Amino acid sequence: MNSQKKKIKFLLWSYLFLLIFEGALRKWFLPFLSTPLLLVRDPIALLALFWAWPLLIKSIYWVRIQILIYIGLIGFILALYVGHGDWFTALYGLRIYWIQLPLIFVFPLVFTRSDVLRALWATMLISVPMVLLITAQSSTPPSHILNVAPGGSGTSAFSGAAGKYRPSAIFSFTNSVATFFTFSAASLMSVLYGSTLENRNKNCKQKYIAPVNLKRLIILLCLLSLVIALPVSISRRLMANYAIVFVTTMVISIVTRTRILSLIYGLIIVYFLSLAALSVPLVKDATDAFALRWELAAQAEASDGSESNAEVVGDLLQGRVLSQYTAPIIHRDSYPLLGHGIGMGSNIGAVRLSGNRKFLLGETSWGKQMGELGLFLGTIFIFWRISLSYYIVRLFINEIIHNHNLTTAILASSSLWGVLSGQLGQSSGLGFIVATTGLTLASSVLDNE
Repeated sequence: MNSQKKKIKFLLWSYLFLLIFEGALRKWFLPFLSTPLLLVRDPIALLALFWAWPLLIKSIYWVRIQILIYIGLIGFILALYVGHGDWFTALYGLRIYWIQLPLIFVFPLVFTRSDVLRALWATMLISVPMVLLITAQSSTPPSHILNVAPGGSGTSAFSGAAGKYRPSAIFSFTNSVATFFTFSAASLMSVLYGSTLENRNKNCKQKYIAPVNLKRLIILLCLLSLVIALPVSISRRLMANYAIVFVTTMVISIVTRTRILSLIYGLIIVYFLSLAALSVPLVKDATDAFALRWELAAQAEASDGSESNAEVVGDLLQGRVLSQYTAPIIHRDSYPLLGHGIGMGSNIGAVRLSGNRKFLLGETSWGKQMGELGLFLGTIFIFWRISLSYYIVRLFINEIIHNHNLTTAILASSSLWGVLSGQLGQSSGLGFIVATTGLTLASSVLDNE
């Protein structure tokens, strides 16, 4: 590997490190720099793009990057002269199209499966102290220092149920907890069942692989962390994401007839770990609160009390999942042709333009993009996201059929929805989309490529 690629790889590792620990800096260590730290990963991403530019323009991803450049440029001009007119808000929105999203395509140009495997093991290892932190946060009041908001004041805990609050872990917001543990679950499944990631790199001296006993300990602790994280997080989204990762792993294992018995044994272990975890009072209380949150949501959805459980679940899927894709189409006449301006849908944009941290353009990602970019440009960007999602699906199917690599599909189960409809206006949420998607693409790259 040449020195240039080594430099880029170091920057990508730095990006991943700051993605995890950025929230800790904003909340506990450097709260007085909370707002500037929102952009702490941008200089790293920009330098990585600069060094990787010769690789990008020769890659298969160049057309996708060009589309982002044009969307960002036109959106920036429209924001200043037709939309909100605020320079800083427009620049904050521009970084999404010119810095963050293009970084996705740097990962598969310099990372290989060995690097991805390192990242997966690191994620599994970090999940252990992470679950200890959210357990501590869940058992302390919102005003406690563990639950402090970015900037060192207020609280980052959200209301859950039964007097319990949704913890934010080391991150700035609670939504990153679900994203992190979803990727942790995909990492665990990839290490256990996407064995080709490790086995097909025969020419690589994998010195980073720990001794067998240590590996087994990390796997067991990670599995226990994932079990505990579900009730303690009080996150319905995390439960749905776990289901997606598991179903994906199960389906490809059955289709490829790979490690089916191992998957069954894994379920048995999860069952006994769950029983053991429930014997801990803190976890038991969190489980009761999690169950109550589901009941309250079901009651709110079935307001007349006559709907069955299946009907309630159907209404939840339609209201919370399908509507984020159908609403922009149904309400397309309500969006301005040229948009309100990029950056307006972010928290920073909301504070600068209205003085309050509220949703100026709705809560769904597609709706925000249509509001920011306008009917024409917003539709183009949505199709860009759909196109990239379709490419990832084709990629992991090809990996399964031709290379017997199951890992790309497992990782895609945790990253695909972020590509398709994840929130881009929130800093850590955008960072996770970039990181998980980049690692998913890189998992298809052999070490000698």
